Amino acid sequence: MQDSTQNTTDNTVESNAHMDTNTERSASAEPEKLTKNEDIIAYLAKEYPNCFSLKGPAKPLKIGIFKDMVARLDDQAPVSRTGLRAALRRYTSSWRYLQSIKTDAIRVDLEGNEAGKIEKEHADYAAEQLKQSKQKFAERRKQKTQTDKKSGRAKVAGRVKTSNPANPSANKTKPQAKKRPPIEGNLSPGMQAYIRLGQSPVKCTIREVNGDDVVVETPTGMTVKTERKNLS
Repeated sequence: MQDSTQNTTDNTVESNAHMDTNTERSASAEPEKLTKNEDIIAYLAKEYPNCFSLKGPAKPLKIGIFKDMVARLDDQAPVSRTGLRAALRRYTSSWRYLQSIKTDAIRVDLEGNEAGKIEKEHADYAAEQLKQSKQKFAERRKQKTQTDKKSGRAKVAGRVKTSNPANPSANKTKPQAKKRPPIEGNLSPGMQAYIRLGQSPVKCTIREVNGDDVVVETPTGMTVKTERKNLS
């Protein structure tokens, strides 16, 4: 009986110890990593304010600074190597950063200490990258403007006319043209009739009659082929 009680006690202690271990592991679990470049860059600017910045002129970074940052990462860091690499690529390809890469400009390490000067080759490369980036941006903006214009024209073409406060007379509803009865009887060249062109009937002269097909001439000299049912 005593052995059974002792075994039960030992199992309880072991179970509690196992739960305590799981709790410690949960407490020491890695924090959720930042994934957006903007958030990671903001973290770097806060962690290394003498090196990274969010506004104003950027400082040229030390060559190999990625390795320096990786060496400082631990399980509790809110960024991963992959996220850090992507954010660093975004930061160093921005116009603000590329504009800072000038010949003999001073590079800095994570603490803001001088870490060498920029060589002309690197400055020329940065200038070319900046030029290409601006050209691509201009092309995208031009394409967007053209797309917006086409979209705007389409909207205007399909838009129902609204009131015009600047021109009250334009707001008045145009009187509907009086509907004329269809022409009756036989048709022959030289007869006068009306044909609907646009919103209003236009007086015309019949020139040819071929069954239901009729050719008429308007006062402006325009010849129109139409059907008998369109005449009044």
